[in-house]
Amino acid sequence: MKLKAQAPRAITDEYRTAEFGDERLRKRLLKVVGAVSRRPSDSFPAVMGSKSDLAGSYRFMNNPSVTADQILAPHIEETRSRAEGFPELLAIQDTTEVEPRGGGRGEDLGELRPGKPGFFFHASLLVVPDEHRTPLGVVGAQRWTRAGLPRVKGRKNRLSGPAYGKIPPEEKESYRWWKGVEEAEEAVGEACSLIHVADREGDMYWFLARLAESNRRFVVRGAQNRKVVGESDQEKLIETLAAQPSVLEYEIDVSRRKASSAPRSRKIHGDRQARTSVVCVSAACVELKRAQATKLGPPSLEVNVVRVWEPVEPEDKSKRVDWLLLTSEPIKTPEDLKRIVDCYRTRWVIEEFFKALKTGCALESRQFDTYHALQNVLAVLIPLAWRLLLLRSLERQAPEIPADNAVRPSLVDVLRVFSSHKLSDDPTVQDVFLAIAALGGHLKNNGPPGWLILGRGYEQLLTLEMGWLAAKQALGKGEPT
Repeated sequence: MKLKAQAPRAITDEYRTAEFGDERLRKRLLKVVGAVSRRPSDSFPAVMGSKSDLAGSYRFMNNPSVTADQILAPHIEETRSRAEGFPELLAIQDTTEVEPRGGGRGEDLGELRPGKPGFFFHASLLVVPDEHRTPLGVVGAQRWTRAGLPRVKGRKNRLSGPAYGKIPPEEKESYRWWKGVEEAEEAVGEACSLIHVADREGDMYWFLARLAESNRRFVVRGAQNRKVVGESDQEKLIETLAAQPSVLEYEIDVSRRKASSAPRSRKIHGDRQARTSVVCVSAACVELKRAQATKLGPPSLEVNVVRVWEPVEPEDKSKRVDWLLLTSEPIKTPEDLKRIVDCYRTRWVIEEFFKALKTGCALESRQFDTYHALQNVLAVLIPLAWRLLLLRSLERQAPEIPADNAVRPSLVDVLRVFSSHKLSDDPTVQDVFLAIAALGGHLKNNGPPGWLILGRGYEQLLTLEMGWLAAKQALGKGEPT
């Protein structure tokens, strides 16, 4: 299978058309990217070739004329180009905390939690909705801090309590979900149809109403047991779906999950080991009632709901699969239901993207002290993290497809010579993945390679490629000996 998402081109193509109004700044960006891409998990002092280049990289990141949106714009455009030709794609949204540990102690960062300085990053990632789940790139990257938020009496901040409910959606942090929809739709345009995928945080009545009113497609994990229009005024969503018979039963892989670092979320998002489970699926079309406390959205909202649950509960009930998926997609057949469930299960790809960003590219270890500079560093690392994610995703989901779906031919040539994992004449993505991991020090008996090993192997490969290409150019033709 030949994927349009293949990435044989140089990573600098994800930045090349950045516009700063100054050609020197664009050249500096490409120089920084070239150095960082070869060793993505190392610090700037370790990767920049000279003191002057290091100083130049720091000036670039701290330059008030350089913004994260300018740096990221070419990658978004490249992602839109990769989206062309697909009839539909998933636009998966999620938020992660960025807690700088190498620097970033400036007051402008605010607090993630008391005593924890940092900022928030909300990404929108395009993913192909098939068995390969290929990530195409990022089309939205919102950043913000909680610095300066007014206090609510009796509360730690204004993010909860009765007063928060009276704030318009546009002024709340939760508005990021709708902004993410707008960013993705604007980035893709008419290239293809998007299905917006969100976890429990996206279950807001006003958000669902806006999606429906604007004819946007969506799959959102339910978190609220809302009232529904029915025979009783007290009829609730969970009870309504629990009464529906199972129409589909099949096996799914439940991903491993680390407990949330936020104390309030730990009960919902506790530790969970990866396992295979049989789930039942049912569905119903319901009419949700708007809560009396809010005037946002219509009085009621018709939506399809899919329930996914494990008929046999695990010993720890908190780890049981029991999802309610609110969706615009049809629910007429078992195939429709399975497709909706698979759309939601693809959400794990964005979790892997965050891991690639934080572990494979060492985002939180960067030695910068201002929010402005850290945002620029984030923008530089996003395409690099996507490239690592693409390689790992293809290896997991489509290991037997040709290697040129993931890497350019020169990298395969280098791996043939330098990796302890030998490649055939027609290597697959899995062959290349294992060869790169071997460069990073991975041993077969140690299980699948992690992000750190993969990052090390990839940086070693890019460094070797530089020498390889330089030798070819010096020789004028043929292969280096």
